[in-house]
Amino acid sequence: MLHNLCVSRGGAERLVLSLSGELRKLGYDVDVFVMRYDQRVCFPELVGETRVTGLSRVFRHDVFRAIPPLQALELALRLPKGYDIIHAHNFPSVIAAFLATKLNRSNAGTPYIWQCNEPPRILHEQDEIDRYYEQAQNLPLVNRAGALLGLKIMHATSRTLDKLAAQNAAFVTTLSRYAGKQIERVYGRQATILSPGIDLQIFNPSVEGTKVRRKYGINDAFLLLTVSRLWPAKNVETALKAFRIVLEQFPRTFYMIVGDGPSKFSLQSLASKIRLDDKVVFVSDTEVEVLADFYAACNVFVFPALGEPWGLSLLEAMATGKPVIAARDGGPQEIVEDKHDGFLVEPMNPYSYAEAILRLFKDQSVSESIGKNAATKAKAYSWERMAKRYSEIYKQLMPY
Repeated sequence: MLHNLCVSRGGAERLVLSLSGELRKLGYDVDVFVMRYDQRVCFPELVGETRVTGLSRVFRHDVFRAIPPLQALELALRLPKGYDIIHAHNFPSVIAAFLATKLNRSNAGTPYIWQCNEPPRILHEQDEIDRYYEQAQNLPLVNRAGALLGLKIMHATSRTLDKLAAQNAAFVTTLSRYAGKQIERVYGRQATILSPGIDLQIFNPSVEGTKVRRKYGINDAFLLLTVSRLWPAKNVETALKAFRIVLEQFPRTFYMIVGDGPSKFSLQSLASKIRLDDKVVFVSDTEVEVLADFYAACNVFVFPALGEPWGLSLLEAMATGKPVIAARDGGPQEIVEDKHDGFLVEPMNPYSYAEAILRLFKDQSVSESIGKNAATKAKAYSWERMAKRYSEIYKQLMPY
């Protein structure tokens, strides 16, 4: 397995580690290679017997984020020999897989699969590029100049190579029909849809959230929760504005945002600007011991991401028996049945989110019914099933 980074608790990292564990059960010998690996933060409970190795020594630092091909090149050249299949996850690991089969003699001719959550938006989607520019305007002058220059360098060095790597993959897989259409549009490739699973031993309605509530002083107040990488497309700003509306009717409510990312500073600034400082709790990945405890602690889970290819944290919250509210956009529309096991709302309209939240707060019977249905829905998603379908693909590519 090749992946970009394993330094946080993201959905892509959970997919790689959970899938690796299930493949081991099927008899596969799996190694995971990344540029950087932080075993203290990146789901240590999921690693098990999977060997996770951070290979980068030269291009590992953040200053090289604007030149992903350099990072991919180092991964390709340092990749050990002897593998039957290279399974790349996301960008720029697909470039590393492509280069490994072209430049590293020990891996020449090895077939590679690309698990593409979605084409990298910062390269191919104008809305994301515009959001990046907008966010950069809020940075100090020196940081702003660096961010904008970095984006130009990334585009110049990565776009063509990204497409070339995708077109040479033996198989392309993705998470949803929505993402599949994007892949076809950008790369001209048909992708096989393999939806991720849920570990129901970790995420289930019996998990207790009292420890989290006590630690952060929530006690018996209402609690909204978002678990997400903090990036412009995650649209947490809209959820913050919705929370401001909710407080007018339910002042004893908190909003907890679990995650890190480049938008964290701007989100904290917005929370302060609209007078939410003492009501919004930002929790870094490093503070999280058991993620399921955070889902269990909330009353309602809010997933405002725009164009999300799937929504693993959304499913985790559902498995924990929580009513969820998601943007009517992208992959979540393939997960949530509106008003049955969650609510789908207008993506950029704070009042639409607030209306759904208030309905759940005001009618406990609706909240309980939707939470129960959500837990039932989540049982349909299995890491074991995903691993078995990948095994079928592997067998088509193996020479024996």
